[in-house]
Amino acid sequence: MGADLLLPPRHAPGPVRAVGARPMAELAREFDGVIVNLGNHYGFHGGAVPILRDTAPLVILHDAWMGNFVEGWRYAAGGDEWRVDRLLNGLGNDASGIAPVCALASGVVEHGPHYRIAAKTACAGPVAVIPLSYTSEALPPPRPIGDRLVVTTIGHVNGNKRADEVIRALGASERLRHRVLYMLAGPVAPEEQARLLALARRTGAPEPHFTGWVPDETLRMLMTGTDVFCCLRYPALEGGSASLIAAMLSARPTLVSDHASYAEVPDGLVMKCAPGHEAAYVMHHLETILDNPAAARAMGERAREHALHSFAPATYAARLLRAL
Repeated sequence: MGADLLLPPRHAPGPVRAVGARPMAELAREFDGVIVNLGNHYGFHGGAVPILRDTAPLVILHDAWMGNFVEGWRYAAGGDEWRVDRLLNGLGNDASGIAPVCALASGVVEHGPHYRIAAKTACAGPVAVIPLSYTSEALPPPRPIGDRLVVTTIGHVNGNKRADEVIRALGASERLRHRVLYMLAGPVAPEEQARLLALARRTGAPEPHFTGWVPDETLRMLMTGTDVFCCLRYPALEGGSASLIAAMLSARPTLVSDHASYAEVPDGLVMKCAPGHEAAYVMHHLETILDNPAAARAMGERAREHALHSFAPATYAARLLRAL
């Protein structure tokens, strides 16, 4: 939309038409199916609203909470336009924001089971759960695990990534306190950084290292130097996790929440932590990795083999065609 139309074209397997070039309902008649990708950011996805409203597409819903999208939609629509409020009132109290999106869809694809009920309640068509597809440039093989571990969490540093539970685990273990560097690779608000540093001081844990936002090249370097990835999420507001897939593809041992799409990873491929009790599980898993690095390395390799197939674009496309 707008200035984005001036960006250079990207490779595509077919013709690309700008949103708004023709009425959506008219354009949709030229195709066998219409697919809309939606996530919880109106600035990124608001341009899809006319398609959603006029064509009853198959919606790929990337997030389990769509409140920000719906509020942006409500603000942009205004009082004289099509009313989001009308849908919200008709669908009852839906705090997730999923209902007004799914009510206009002919079908929904989700990346995890944790928001399937909310979608099925609002959507008259079928709802399919298809794991997220993601590819990344291969990292160098993990280095041998020695006396020290670099543990990394990737992404915006916020409460649902459970960094405080990792810090508590490090402070509670005499072994881990002196042998683990915890790195938070992503943007962080000053108040959140101060809160986590204060928690480390209170619990006797080593202070975590904050990288802030980093370019892709630097992130790749940080991931290469990581021994263990930490992909804790509770509650899980997203559908699937690209950082989880990247961690599994790296062949490094990975800690995950036993919750939402993370819980769907087969046992024996990742180390699962019970939501609400993560610190005890994190401590146990990290000490286990130090005690048996060969088993941790083998788990990482199994995770990589699983991810190469389960999260491959071809696998995703085949499942998406069936849903369409």
